[in-house]
Amino acid sequence: MEVSKRIRSVKMGARTAGILFAVSGLLGLTIAAPGAASASTQPKRDGPHVIPHITVGDPVGVTTLHAGMYLAQVLGYFTQRGVDVTVENLGATDGAAVAAGEVTMTAYSATAAFAASLAGHQMSIIDWFDTNSNGGVVVPANSSLKPASTGLKTLMELAGKKVGVLGFGNAAYGTATSVNHYIESHSGQPMTLVSLSSAAAIGAELVSGQLDAAMGASDNFPSYIANGQVRVLIKGNDPSLAPVVGTKNLVTSVIYGLKSVLQAHKAAVVRFLEAFMEGQAYLHAHNNRDVAATMVQSPVDNGLTFPALLSTVPLDRPFQRYTDCGYISKANWQDTLGDVADWGLGLNLQASQLSYSQIVDMSYLKAAQKVVTSCE
Repeated sequence: MEVSKRIRSVKMGARTAGILFAVSGLLGLTIAAPGAASASTQPKRDGPHVIPHITVGDPVGVTTLHAGMYLAQVLGYFTQRGVDVTVENLGATDGAAVAAGEVTMTAYSATAAFAASLAGHQMSIIDWFDTNSNGGVVVPANSSLKPASTGLKTLMELAGKKVGVLGFGNAAYGTATSVNHYIESHSGQPMTLVSLSSAAAIGAELVSGQLDAAMGASDNFPSYIANGQVRVLIKGNDPSLAPVVGTKNLVTSVIYGLKSVLQAHKAAVVRFLEAFMEGQAYLHAHNNRDVAATMVQSPVDNGLTFPALLSTVPLDRPFQRYTDCGYISKANWQDTLGDVADWGLGLNLQASQLSYSQIVDMSYLKAAQKVVTSCE
């Protein structure tokens, strides 16, 4: 049951515990009280040594865009590197959980770290694992919308349509805003953007006809695609989209966390990155079927089927950044701030908190690269 999986995967805080206890009573589930001892909350040990534990948030759960993390989980790379990792599917609340220090770090949009940093919660971005896949568009299977000769021309078909996006103030919403600017500059009526808190909510509204389309990473909807309920209208890697969605240097999906929290768990974070890089290496060395068959074994959001994951692996491969193990240069960062300026986020992108020296910290990655050197 989806609700029960959601309850098990989300860490309870004082504000949410009462709700979860009430729901668990209706579902016949047993949930330990916050702080209560249990086998799952006790520190793991390797002989006399305590294995460090960290928690990683994820806004969408098991997707092939985040394949490196889930492959490392299933293949035991985290354990081999001596770190105990819990992955939590937190939906659109993921960014807030990181800012509150409720999780060690997250695999999420780089722009989600901007507002928190500007609000006094300084973030550190420590790895870059994909470029902007958010130009992808899916529509209901019975939609009258058809692909034009290029993805850029197909974008104009969305003029005046009701389009869903996951979250607000992130790469998905920013890319959709940039597309609206393009549509308006070509005399079209802007899309009506509907920000929803989960991919499941977007998928349900697509199938029910409440949305005309959804914009963002197509791997948010693997089950819907595999079941034939929605279809891909525009592939996010269509080269014609570059003037609208940004350059290849656009730093989009990253691993980041509160600077203070990452520093407090530095050894564990470095070990996480070692295993993450090994997961990325597995992705690049294996075919789509092998990757999907491995990822489907993840305990996180494991309702996804092999066909569902297999349908999205080829959609995501073009965006997986394997070169330099995810290193972000000053030039990459300047290009990113330039591209994001058109996203209408209402943020001061020139603020010192968003400068390369303040928000990008490659020391964790460099430390991990001393151990794992498998990247190109």
